[in-house]
Amino acid sequence: MSSEPAPSGIVSGTSIAAPKFWRNEPLLLSLYFLTGFIWCLQTVLAHVYSKTLYDCTFFTFQESFFDLVHHQPLYPGHSNNVFKYSPTFALFFAPFAALPAGAGMFLWIAVNFMAFFSAIWFLPLRRLDRILMLWVSLFDLMTALRDWQSNGLVVAAILGAFLCLSKGWPEAAALCVIAGLNIKIYGAAGAVFFLFYPHKFRFLAGLGVIGLTAFLLPLAVISWSELLAQYRGWYEILHHDASGYVKLSVMGLIRRCTGWTPPVPATEIIALAAMLLPLARVHLYDQPVFRLRLAASILLGVVIFNHMADRQAFAIAAAGAVLWYVLSKRDYFRTALFLSIVVFSSGHVLHPLAIKVVPFAIIWIILQVELWRQRREETVPAGLVENW
Repeated sequence: MSSEPAPSGIVSGTSIAAPKFWRNEPLLLSLYFLTGFIWCLQTVLAHVYSKTLYDCTFFTFQESFFDLVHHQPLYPGHSNNVFKYSPTFALFFAPFAALPAGAGMFLWIAVNFMAFFSAIWFLPLRRLDRILMLWVSLFDLMTALRDWQSNGLVVAAILGAFLCLSKGWPEAAALCVIAGLNIKIYGAAGAVFFLFYPHKFRFLAGLGVIGLTAFLLPLAVISWSELLAQYRGWYEILHHDASGYVKLSVMGLIRRCTGWTPPVPATEIIALAAMLLPLARVHLYDQPVFRLRLAASILLGVVIFNHMADRQAFAIAAAGAVLWYVLSKRDYFRTALFLSIVVFSSGHVLHPLAIKVVPFAIIWIILQVELWRQRREETVPAGLVENW
């Protein structure tokens, strides 16, 4: 009998061992899309056949389109949910609003699902790490989809700007930034990545042209005076929110623990400054790890320091938290912190106590330390595709 070892993957001479489940990439992706499709479908069916059909956020968006074309004020709107998006967003909701209710609702959450998937899938990471990001973020994404939120599009806008700039497409990156701005103000956070790449003038010029076009686009259906009135209404709604609640944010956590509410504008300005200060390390701008860590910091920061953040917004923070993990060296502490994301994502009982924000805030703090301690000679983490 030959003593030569059997080739890798061969069992009992002839049978081929199946790949381990957690390394079977086609199977994991198939299950991911199947889970997403079933969730989207059952979400639509549950609302279509419920008696509270017209109370959901989707119909707030739908009403905004019809209010715009019928020359009615968008803000605060007619439904139970206040409309907080831009007049341009109301116009672009036309494809979803014009379809029959069930079809429009399914298309809306399917677009959000696919936008989120695409933003993650094109990151310069190993395929298994991208799949890990998708699966760990899935619960929070499904929470956002169930409530018809646009957070999948926000992630796509922020990371889309990052990816387009890395590919040398500054005009496309500007489009992502303006799209994010018109969905949610902090969706424009991807604009900061233009500092890392060439073609800065093309990006800024594209930002100006596309931004002005988006601002004026509702003139296709309303007059100039009506447009100005709509933007005044949008400003007033956002200004009112600025003095409102502190939900699932760092400020909300502090209030729950101490009874004291930090001043919202000051806290948000300090957090923004902390996120942007690492940009002073200009000599690291060409380092992929530095760029991706900053992207993770932004995805986390725009949620945990947003006083109006709710559980649906944590689809954005979850993407940032898992991005941090795949860029990190593995140790017990980081792995335990990573696993806590899953626990806190599924523990709805913790939401009223604002405890959900805790692991995300800890990760954000660690990221700031890593951004300041990173050296040029730092080795590429296992999860990152080299020479990207």
